[in-house]
Amino acid sequence: MKPFWVWPPFVGLFLLPFSHLHVSAATVTTCDEASLRAAVTAGGTIQIACDGTITLSGTLVVTRDSAIDASGRAVVLNGAGSVRVLQVQPGVRLRIINLTIRNGRSTQGGGLYNDQGFVTLENCALSANQAIGLPQAM
Repeated sequence: MKPFWVWPPFVGLFLLPFSHLHVSAATVTTCDEASLRAAVTAGGTIQIACDGTITLSGTLVVTRDSAIDASGRAVVLNGAGSVRVLQVQPGVRLRIINLTIRNGRSTQGGGLYNDQGFVTLENCALSANQAIGLPQAM
């Protein structure tokens, strides 16, 4: 499958090597926000070893090169219709494997906002996310 390119700040799918991710690996064994947030904050390779829906109370902001791998699992990141699910900071590389990003909501990039980073999605689903635009000034 060929990559689909969209110029940042929108989501772009880029095929980039992630061999530079030699940062310590983390394994998330409990599908909850605290466990995932701690792993994302540390960066590096994050292996998800649980099944379930992780409902977020705030956006997961990716500030370090990371790979989130849920291969062989059924994992949903859920914005609960009230928060953006993921945001990738400028210059940061994020690779997501086998995840569903659902019910994100924001003015831009409800499920995933790529702020000039590099994002690769493999075997992922994005559903029911909303980018509702900015409210008009009064």
